[in-house]
Amino acid sequence: MIEQTLKQTFGYDGFRPGQAQAIRAVVAGRSAAAIFPTGSGKSLCYQLPALLLPHLTLVVSPLLALMADQVTGLETRGITTCAAINGMLSMPERADVLDRVRLGDIGILIISPEQLRNNSVRKALSQR
Repeated sequence: MIEQTLKQTFGYDGFRPGQAQAIRAVVAGRSAAAIFPTGSGKSLCYQLPALLLPHLTLVVSPLLALMADQVTGLETRGITTCAAINGMLSMPERADVLDRVRLGDIGILIISPEQLRNNSVRKALSQR
């Protein structure tokens, strides 16, 4: 199932060094630490398992541009169950994302670190 999702969703025939081990560990329910240089495929190590697992994948990133790129990249691959929450969202946009989290419509949520202190974010996460 992992290789099939890799090919069908991401268009790759194989993994880069280190990716397969990290992805297999996460899909099997184990913890994994993956430290790769920039541009070597770290994102796939959470994106692919997020598509295969039934729970919410929470990604904490301090980089707003990276957050937007991640969501856009996933959406261009047809993955619409992703969203980002950061200080740039309007209140209605934030409320919509949090509602989608509570309803289980979000599989990958990318948030900035300060959002972990936000009560409405923590409440939505706990309800999920």
